[in-house]
Amino acid sequence: MHRSVKSVIILFIGFAVSHAAHAASACRPDSLASVFGADARLHAIEDWGAGNLGAPKDGAEQRTVAGAEFCLVTGDMALGEGKSDRANFAGVLPTQWNGRILQVGCGGNCGTVFLGAAPLGWVSRGYAVWATDDGHVAKPSPAPRLWSVSESSWAVDIDGKPDQTKQTAFFFRAVHRLAVQARQWTAAYYGNRPETAYFAGCSDGGREALVEAERYPDDFDGILAGDPYFDIEGEALSAAAGVLAQMRTPDAALTDAQWHLADRIILERCDAVDGVRDGLIQNPARCNFVAERDLPRCGEGEKGACFTKAQAQSLGVALSAMTDPTGRAVYPGFPSSNLADGGAMVDNMHYWLGFSTVSGGWRDAASQPEAWYYGNQTLRYLGGIDDPTIGFSIADDTVHAIVKSAVVAALRRAVGSGDGTDEKTLDGFFRAGHRLILYHGLADGDITPYRTLNFYRALARRQGGYARLQQHAVLFAVPGMAHCGGGPGPNSFGQSGVMSADGKPEGDILSMLDAWVRAGRRPERLVATHFVGDTPTSPVDRAMPLCPFPAMAQYVGSGNVKEAQNWRCEQADLRMLVSGPAGVRAGYAP
Repeated sequence: MHRSVKSVIILFIGFAVSHAAHAASACRPDSLASVFGADARLHAIEDWGAGNLGAPKDGAEQRTVAGAEFCLVTGDMALGEGKSDRANFAGVLPTQWNGRILQVGCGGNCGTVFLGAAPLGWVSRGYAVWATDDGHVAKPSPAPRLWSVSESSWAVDIDGKPDQTKQTAFFFRAVHRLAVQARQWTAAYYGNRPETAYFAGCSDGGREALVEAERYPDDFDGILAGDPYFDIEGEALSAAAGVLAQMRTPDAALTDAQWHLADRIILERCDAVDGVRDGLIQNPARCNFVAERDLPRCGEGEKGACFTKAQAQSLGVALSAMTDPTGRAVYPGFPSSNLADGGAMVDNMHYWLGFSTVSGGWRDAASQPEAWYYGNQTLRYLGGIDDPTIGFSIADDTVHAIVKSAVVAALRRAVGSGDGTDEKTLDGFFRAGHRLILYHGLADGDITPYRTLNFYRALARRQGGYARLQQHAVLFAVPGMAHCGGGPGPNSFGQSGVMSADGKPEGDILSMLDAWVRAGRRPERLVATHFVGDTPTSPVDRAMPLCPFPAMAQYVGSGNVKEAQNWRCEQADLRMLVSGPAGVRAGYAP
């Protein structure tokens, strides 16, 4: 196996060199003018977000980082006729090009180019990488723990009216425009047309990915869509409800210690449901857990390892589906899995819904949960709603959130053009022979995986079953992974540009998509790893295969549960389609 991988690498480098010889211009703004044309201006941009790579001062610089040599360009491009209808972009053009384009997505409500880090791992493998800020620059947040990309005041003009130009750029226009331009710019730079074009994104990038596939089926040959933020109205309402539930009474908010205590109780009840007690919950929907019933209650004046009735109900709200007054599900609840494990900054439910302890208390903007900062901004500026009038229904001591049908309808009218939830609109993408790989962390505390699983189930019904759907689209549900990464489970499979620990293609999701598009090899198993401290340079302390949904990994019955070789995928295994009390209450009931 290692020998065949080395052969692939040798061929890969040779292919890259053949393209590199045709670079059209020196990496300077003046030399690149003919490459980018009149609709693009090369210059420094103000919303550069890549912490691992400095932005070029003048819009174009030759760089060498970790052995990868590339031309780094930044600037802005025209989206339409208006002067303000423009979007910032960046391109990373490797000297040794592999003939392929990779456009990467944003996060939150965008407003930055390269959120967190530039994907230099993909650049070092020869991909010409492109990204955009979706047509606006996000303002700084009140505290470092709150994401600046959640800020949304850019969505209205100085009079407080919806800025349709900027909203349309965010919803779909900027990503599509870059997709078209990037093909042309890359071809002009190298003197060769790209052979394939891919898109990879998680969170808002996952939304962008699905919107692209639905609206512009020929922009990309293959798409990776992770933990998609593709139901904007549902996500915003869910975020608001999870925080408002904790503000109903003075004793309704969970403390840091209680998030971790609830985590331990859930793991004890649900770990073995998948057939092996290994510290990992493979199908949270099968859990027999109800917060109001199973969390220990505090007695009169008691504090410590217990919950008030209101606190148990607050967690119950987060774990249950939001409905309209008729009982129709509006948005699923979160999974009962790894609410707080994995580190302080891992995007799990504790990070999303938990209040920060600051000197000013919860009234200080810096203490607000990330969910509130995001939800309030999105509802107000993108949705045009200051008060979603979310209520709470109590039945048999359990609580769930209720939102008026009129509020949902108004939000959908405002933001629906940015959603990617209509499975019918993927028909054109599939007919064209393009490929889609979805993934979602089953411990995602920001965007519930049940929304993605329900979407994929609807796709299967439309396509005539999972076997037929998997000719076009595959979904990997990732146990123990939080939002886009992190968490205690195996959570690294190349989704951020980092190769697998052993360099094998079966552990790299982009290599898997490339093989499917170029060679017709459908994904059958994706090996995920967990690095010590979630640091890719650290040793691997766990690995296991991810199976195409609705299959899940099965332990072979012997050997170390933390080694991938002791797990197998069987397509006949449909246990992921089975729900228990936790899944039913969350709105996931296949």
